[in-house]
Amino acid sequence: MNERKYVPVLKWKAGEKAALERLTVDQKSFICPLIEVYDLEDEATIIRDLARLKEVPCYLDTSYVEDDVSLLATLIRESRTNGTVVSPVLYPHNFPQDADVLLQFSDRILFRVTVPEDIDGESYESIFKSISNWMSGKNVLVDVMLDLCYIKDRNTANLMLSDLRNVLSKYIVSNNDFGNIIVASTCFPETLENLAAGEDLFINRYEMKIFKKIYDDDQFDVIKERLIFSDYGVTRFTETELDFSRIKYAPLPKVRYTIHEKYWILKGKRNNVTKQSIRSYSTMAREIFESENYYGETFSFGDQEIKERAFSINGKGPGNHTNWVTIAANHHIAVVVEELSNLLDA
Repeated sequence: MNERKYVPVLKWKAGEKAALERLTVDQKSFICPLIEVYDLEDEATIIRDLARLKEVPCYLDTSYVEDDVSLLATLIRESRTNGTVVSPVLYPHNFPQDADVLLQFSDRILFRVTVPEDIDGESYESIFKSISNWMSGKNVLVDVMLDLCYIKDRNTANLMLSDLRNVLSKYIVSNNDFGNIIVASTCFPETLENLAAGEDLFINRYEMKIFKKIYDDDQFDVIKERLIFSDYGVTRFTETELDFSRIKYAPLPKVRYTIHEKYWILKGKRNNVTKQSIRSYSTMAREIFESENYYGETFSFGDQEIKERAFSINGKGPGNHTNWVTIAANHHIAVVVEELSNLLDA
C-alpha cells in the first residue's frame, strides 16, 4: 500500500459506498480508505459490500458498533478469504489483547493514535514502545495514524502542527518498525446548525496545509516516502442521524463542494409562507456549475452529476440526500487525489 498516498476516512453508508465505486481506476489506485462501520448490519452484507471495492485495499474500524474485537475479526477473516485486502484498525486502549487476536487473520494492522496526547491516557512513549515490543519477532506490518481530529481555526491548526512535529520527531523518525505514517485531520464542522437558510459558508481546509508543512520539512525526509495524507472528507456528519419523526419539515438540503483551500457549503431555503423550496438541490447545483469554482463535468463523477442534476440531463432529477453524499464525497476524493499528485510530483 505504500504507493497509495491518500487515506480518506469514510462512514460505511450508502452514499459513501457509491462514491468509492464511482472513482476512476487511477483515483482508486491512489487511495486506501479507512472505513468506519456505524451501522450493525448483517456480517454477510458488510463482507459483500467490502468485496465490491475490488482492487482497493482498505482499513476497517468497527469501534463505533462494538466494544470487543469479535466482529472485526470475523470481517477481516472472511474478507481476506474472499481476496479482499482489509486491514484492522486498533486503538491504544485495546492493545495488545485485540492485536493478538487479529494477528491470526491479518499481517497488517493500523494503530490510530490521537494528537495531542490524551491527558487521561497512556503517554506516547509508553504507546509506541509497547507497539514496537509487541512487533518483535512477529510477521506483521504496523501502520500508525496520527489523528489530529477536528481543527476549528487557524490557531488550532498552528497548535496541532506543533504537536504533530513533536510526536514525529520524538517517536517516529528514529523508529524503523512502523510502515505507513498517516496524518489525519478535519476542518469540516460536525454541525451546520448555525448556517442560516439560503446562506453559503466557506471553511478553510487546513488539513492539506499541515500535511504540506510536514512533507516539506527536511527533518522528516527519512520518513517522507511513508508519509500518507488523510482527512474525514465532507460527509462525516450527515442528517441520517437525525430523528425525522420529531421534525415537522424535512431538513433543508445542504450541498458540500470542495474547492482549492476551502470547503464551500450551500444551504437550501423555503418560502416562509408556502413552505415551498426556493433554493433546492437543483438550484444549488446550477449555482456551482455557473461559478468560477466548478471543476468541470469531466473532473469527476460527482461533477458530472452536478451538471446533470442542475439541468435535468439524462432524466436526472434534483436528487436526494444520499445522492448528494455520493456527489460530495466523490468530488472531494478527486480533488485531494489531484492535489496530492501535484505535491508528490513537484
